[in-house]
Amino acid sequence: MKILLAVLGLITAFAVVPIDTRPLGSYSHPTVDHAASVARFAAVTEAERDSTMLDARSTLFDHGVRTPRVVVLLHGFTNSPRQFRELGQQLFDRGYNVLVPRLPEHGLRAGDVAALKTLTAERYRDYADRAVDDARGLGDSIMVIGLS
Repeated sequence: MKILLAVLGLITAFAVVPIDTRPLGSYSHPTVDHAASVARFAAVTEAERDSTMLDARSTLFDHGVRTPRVVVLLHGFTNSPRQFRELGQQLFDRGYNVLVPRLPEHGLRAGDVAALKTLTAERYRDYADRAVDDARGLGDSIMVIGLS
């Protein structure tokens, strides 16, 4: 009984004590204009070319100019940008530029989910920083929507 109470106490403590996220501060390097954002996206897609399945690569729905709003769609864990293909197109049709960056280690041609074990909070922070930084030049106001 004492062991059970101790375990329940530990679970409760972990549930109520906030995790210190100060070491995960953002390191922002936003693009300054539309051309810079498009160039960064081109570099990302070039880097994904050999390792990532074609329909799982990062996606950009771009009007060719900076729009009043840009939407960043973050796909779910173990999924890929194809998850937002239809929604991205609908938002684009409504006048938004839309960026759907691929999560690290997702959509790989090798298809080995064991690669996901290399993901860390720092890699997710860097991914989120990069997504918002890349979107900065695509629109005046950034909206981020994600799953998972």
